[in-house]
Amino acid sequence: MHAIKFEETQKSGKYKDGKYSSERIIEIGDMMKRDHQLAKDLIDQLLKSELPSVLSSTCVYALLVDYRTQEALETLKEIANGDNGITSVSAEVTIVLFNSGELFELHGIERYEK
Repeated sequence: MHAIKFEETQKSGKYKDGKYSSERIIEIGDMMKRDHQLAKDLIDQLLKSELPSVLSSTCVYALLVDYRTQEALETLKEIANGDNGITSVSAEVTIVLFNSGELFELHGIERYEK
């Protein structure tokens, strides 16, 4: 529900309307960073979405917990190369931050090591 609302606000440009949904998505993301199994379960489900902003956000957490990393990077590249407005820009920035290691710093976690 929150992901769909967030996607709608991204497309319409009514970003303030998506504030609550965005906050909820961040809360869920924080839970995923703490619980690796929860992250895997949610990522598996969310990567089935066709909504670019849902996929982009999901890929961030996939990268952070080192789960389905290659698939996440490929999905982000597709989104970045698409006509998805701010979501495309966000996907491109995520790739750059991941490659530099800054993505982990921004999320306050150490890079996951197997």
